[in-house]
Amino acid sequence: MGSVYRGVYLSNTRTIKFNARICYRYTRLSLGSFKHAAEAALAYDRAAMKLHGINVSLNFPGLYTEAETWFQSLKSEVEIVQMITNHTYASELASFVSGLNHIAVRAHVNNDIVHQLLFYVNLICDEVRHRLIFLPQALALHHFPEIAGLMPGDPNTIRKMNIHFLDRRRFCSWSFEFCYLKNIRTFAITGEMDSFFRLNNLHVGDTVLFYKYYHVEAERNRTLYMIDCIQRPAVMLFGVQIS
Repeated sequence: MGSVYRGVYLSNTRTIKFNARICYRYTRLSLGSFKHAAEAALAYDRAAMKLHGINVSLNFPGLYTEAETWFQSLKSEVEIVQMITNHTYASELASFVSGLNHIAVRAHVNNDIVHQLLFYVNLICDEVRHRLIFLPQALALHHFPEIAGLMPGDPNTIRKMNIHFLDRRRFCSWSFEFCYLKNIRTFAITGEMDSFFRLNNLHVGDTVLFYKYYHVEAERNRTLYMIDCIQRPAVMLFGVQIS
């Protein structure tokens, strides 16, 4: 049974799992089983990038960084597939990027780089249902001044604006769409937020954190935004997960 993702199939076993498979040189390769469909879709994407090149159709296009492309270029096709199948790809990638970050962090310290938590949002039912995040007007304008043009009454009013965020956990980038909801005087973050929710399997009560990464020297001030999430610990009742 297929799924909404390319290369992902629902397992026939009693334990609901998702299998990832990819065709390569007229052979169907298994990429392993995963608890969530989005994880299997991610596995397919990473195998497709290595086996079929950067122009292949992906489940999450635009999600993968230059660092990951570099990482893949240093590995053989067999090594990439084995890491994906053995569920070691993420840790190997994290180790590789950590090595790059070690060099970058030392340079950042010398260049007065600041890494600051702006705020966090505990997800509510409507946000999870529609896969978006609501931001009160005052909070949004304070931390993202560039979206002021979305406000009604501004002579240069626009309908929406895309802002790029770096993912602290998965070492990828997201393009989130900010729009203003006039009836409730609130901003909504949409766009690739839908994929962010699905990939991280976010539920009510989970937390999404927003960061800012910038130079302290005004003349060199170039702000980058970052995003991360923390999942609420599951509650167990008689050995059964209930939330």
